[in-house]
Amino acid sequence: MSVVAPLLIGLLHVCLMSLVREPHRRQLNAAMVAEAGAAHLSGGGFGAWEFVFTTTVPYCACRGLDSWEFIGVGRLPHTVGDVLHHFKGNPVIPFAEHSSFG
Repeated sequence: MSVVAPLLIGLLHVCLMSLVREPHRRQLNAAMVAEAGAAHLSGGGFGAWEFVFTTTVPYCACRGLDSWEFIGVGRLPHTVGDVLHHFKGNPVIPFAEHSSFG
């Protein structure tokens, strides 16, 4: 189930986003990128690098209000951060062991 749940959540995200029309879809995605950047400031074991992460990803989110490219650029470090938290650091949600797996 730990592999299926992230896939189902991703599929649900794509389906729900397809219902939102432009330009609101881009703005909503930019807000979600900003939220994803803030989620990693959780004492995950990476020290000052978490502060670097939580300043660069929201910057990409702000630029993403006008550019799909910056939304993509902002999602990449979020994904890498999840992988690093899963294998090396602490889970993003402290009481959910596999919260970084998705």
